[in-house]
Amino acid sequence: MLGSKLDIAVDRIVEQVMWIVYAQLGLISAAIPIIFIIRGGLVDTVRSFSLVWGETSFGMMRTKWGQRLVASNFMRSLYGAAKVVAFCTLALALGLQDLWAGTPREGWAEGVWVFAVICSWIATAICLIRGIPVLLEAPTLLRDLDDKVEQKTTQ
Repeated sequence: MLGSKLDIAVDRIVEQVMWIVYAQLGLISAAIPIIFIIRGGLVDTVRSFSLVWGETSFGMMRTKWGQRLVASNFMRSLYGAAKVVAFCTLALALGLQDLWAGTPREGWAEGVWVFAVICSWIATAICLIRGIPVLLEAPTLLRDLDDKVEQKTTQ
């Protein structure tokens, strides 16, 4: 349990720092880190209750579609790969901007940057798509938790 929570926390810290730095450098819109921070805060708050059920953050999903979007290896891998591609292409774009500034290759650097921005928005879309099931299932999950707490207090 501790490992699953720490894994999510470290991932969240790294991704938020990367998005914030790239936004500060002017490579992406500030909307991207804002979306990741808000989505992360909301989803991680709901996921924190999984410990009460003795489950991992991914194991708490109840619906099949929620499990597929949030917990499946395919979606987790796709999300991770999308972030890696976005971060790496943003770093490449930053380096090429300086390296190729004022040369005939300057247009190529801009093309890499446009591709990196598109990859960043794709990663943001996947982030939102994977967060929606957690938030939609939250009322049911928390109601179940309230019922369990009430049963224990009446015993």
